[in-house]
Formats: sequence, C-alpha cells, structure tokens
Amino acid sequence: MVELPVHRCRGMARGFTLIEILVVVAIIGLLVAILLPSLARAREQARRVVCLNNLRQMGVAFGTYSGGNKTYLPMAGSFRWSLMEGAYYTGGGSGALRIEDWVGVNHGLLYPKYIGNQGELYFCPSNKAFTKEDPENGLKALQQRYQHPYRSDPQWENSHNFPISPLSAYGYGVPVGTGRRPRDAGLKAYPLDVIQTPYGVTLNPGDPGTMTNYYRYTIDPAEADASLFGPWPQSRRGKYLIPALMSDAYFGGWTEGYHLNGYDVLYTDFHARWVLDPGGRIHNAQIGDARHEYPGILHCQVFQVWDYFSQQP
Repeated sequence: MVELPVHRCRGMARGFTLIEILVVVAIIGLLVAILLPSLARAREQARRVVCLNNLRQMGVAFGTYSGGNKTYLPMAGSFRWSLMEGAYYTGGGSGALRIEDWVGVNHGLLYPKYIGNQGELYFCPSNKAFTKEDPENGLKALQQRYQHPYRSDPQWENSHNFPISPLSAYGYGVPVGTGRRPRDAGLKAYPLDVIQTPYGVTLNPGDPGTMTNYYRYTIDPAEADASLFGPWPQSRRGKYLIPALMSDAYFGGWTEGYHLNGYDVLYTDFHARWVLDPGGRIHNAQIGDARHEYPGILHCQVFQVWDYFSQQP
C-alpha cells in the first residue's frame, strides 16, 4: 500500500480562501438586492387586492343600504371621514348641537347591519395612520361605540364624542354638501341640490356664503391650479359619467393608502378599481383639506383630484 505524502493530504483538505468567501457573499447580496424589490412589490400587490376587496364589499353594502332607504346613501356631513353614526353624536362637547354636525353621518352607518360586523373593511392594509389595531381609531374603538349607544350609559360620552371617535382609512363623498345625502348610482349620486348648498341653507344666487366649496369650485371661471394635471378649465369640473364615491386614505394624507403608484377608488355604480397617479403628482403634492373654507381656485387641488378620479375610463 502506497502512502500519500503528508503535505499532499493537507492540501486536499484546505478550506475556502477569503477571496472565495467574499465572492459568495457578494453573489448572495446581489441576489437579495434583485429579489427584495420584487418581494416588496408582491406584498403591496396583495395589500392592494385586500383594499380593493374592502371597497367592493362596501359597495355592495351601499347598494343594500340604498335599497332600504329610498335610493339614498348615508349622509356625508361635516366629518365625512369618521365612523360616527349620527344620531348619537355629541357635537364635540358643550353647546347646542348644530344640525350640520349631528347629521354628519357617513359610511359608519353600514356597520354593523350592512357589512355584517366586518369592521376590518374600514381599514386599508397600506394605511399606517388608521389601522385596525390602533387603540383610538381601530376596530376595538369602533365596536365599543356600537356597544354603548345610549346617553344613559356611563361610557356613552367617551365612545361617541367626535375627537375620540374612530376614523376610517377611506374618505367618502367629498363633493356632497354638509349633511346632504348622495343617491345610489351614476349622475344621481350628486344632483345639484346636494352639491350646491349645505343642509338647512337656502341658496341665495350670487352669495358665495350660501354655496358649498365644491359648488364654488365648479362655477369659478378662473383657471385652476395646473401643477397637478395641467390645465383644468371650468368645463372639466364636475363633468363625469360615474362619479367617484370613496377613495383610500383620503383624509389620512394622500400617501397613506398609496398602492404601487396609484389609489383604489370606489365609484357610484359600486365598482372599484385602481387609478394611476400620473407621475406621482398627487402623492408628491401632499394635498390638504379644502372643506372648511374656499381659499381660491388655485388651492382647490382636493377637488381636482376627486374630478380626476371620476373622469377615469
């Protein structure tokens, strides 16, 4: 039997060199860098599907609600992004209740009767501001409010006062005047009377104080802010076949419910679809709230976005 030299055996058993290890690590890092964006996109795609399903189910609930309420949908009201149910709203504390506040109900009326206690439908999985786990705005807070519906209940005040009322991740009925009720489909959703004046106000032609902000936006002959979508003349405002009814993350900030460079939108015929944000313009604009005053046509980007959603094919 021939024995191999000792030095040759040692050479055959040697480990990897430092350079070989670094090459392997570099290859693994490259593969991870390639795969991670795809995995992140796949996760966001899954969240977008959940969000669209939420909107579609709420669309079914809106249709069912309208069938039992003479084709009307829940009122939009002053605080249309919260889940207050209206009749139990305290108005935020002391003082007489204003009719435009206590009728400020919204899609919270779909719970629990019309969405079968599925409160998680109110929470977009991509929205980081209003999550179902949030102790103040989440599912537990929503359920507590509906477990304490009477003024005689010691917990009634805390569960129905607006400042601590749970908020939805979905914004609803933007063009509707305060306390007005949109209809169930198509152009009927926003007839002139629901966008022209707030509830309980008589329109005085020529008096801007009796008009809603959205109506003033539609009739203003001035050129709107062109930074979002280019020229936006009066002829484009409020002109669409099927208006948008709800969008994700509307009052939580435009970026909160962002899905792969676009937004999920529910329309008044109760179908939902994803709408592209052209060049990220909406996302980058960080649009504020235009409900309480009319700062001028150059600042009404929130209404332009709603029109943009409504004018998509």
